[in-house]
Amino acid sequence: MFEEAKKQVGSRGDDLDRMIEEHVHGVGRAFWRDVERASCKSANEFLTQMGVALSDAPAEVSQFRVLGRENYDIHIIADGAGILLMRDMLRALTDSHRKTADRLLPRIASLDLITPVIDRTEFEQEFIELVRILSQRGAIPGGGSRCALHVPHRETEQRLAVGLYSKSILELIENAFCDRHEVTPVFIGKSTEKTGLRHHWTSNPAFSSIDISDINVVTGLAEPLEQHQLQSRTKLLESILQRIAPVTATA
Repeated sequence: MFEEAKKQVGSRGDDLDRMIEEHVHGVGRAFWRDVERASCKSANEFLTQMGVALSDAPAEVSQFRVLGRENYDIHIIADGAGILLMRDMLRALTDSHRKTADRLLPRIASLDLITPVIDRTEFEQEFIELVRILSQRGAIPGGGSRCALHVPHRETEQRLAVGLYSKSILELIENAFCDRHEVTPVFIGKSTEKTGLRHHWTSNPAFSSIDISDINVVTGLAEPLEQHQLQSRTKLLESILQRIAPVTATA
């Protein structure tokens, strides 16, 4: 599809990007609906299994056995579309398993989101309870917020591409995969220059506590980047692990 678009337009640029978005819209929309359905199905299947465990053995809640133990915390790292599964699990928990949610959410010690593919308004609606709980717990032991958002630096984002498409995969999903009968989403996994999150969350006590960090990949000026290189060409995961579980060097 990208090659067909190039035949009609020619060189890379805004015109080719728009043509690619038109060409992939139908297939992309169907693909994204499948992603959404799969996320919802996985969350419901998991919580159905958890519900059986709840009725059979309340102290040992399936994969949530940590709830029956002392001095255990939960640290969550969600990458890209992984935020959708977390969203659906939180929604199902708070709707159908309120008692478990009341036990689980306070045990979450940190939340790190790497370029999450979720609309700003939806994130604020679905994650407000968890973000508020995290903000009320204060800083993590090593200092810093318990909730962190990792997004590309503006200059790094400008080099992100998907084949012939000269923008990031998040922008391709926004512009071509999402339903055009609805308002175009603003994914919070993009640079803050495009989302305006630093300004937008200033007046919100819970969301203003989120630490927003830039992912910067140093390359040649003309070198394009793929989304996965935000991790493979940086020490992002190492820095997250050091943030939530700092290890000090010993002599």
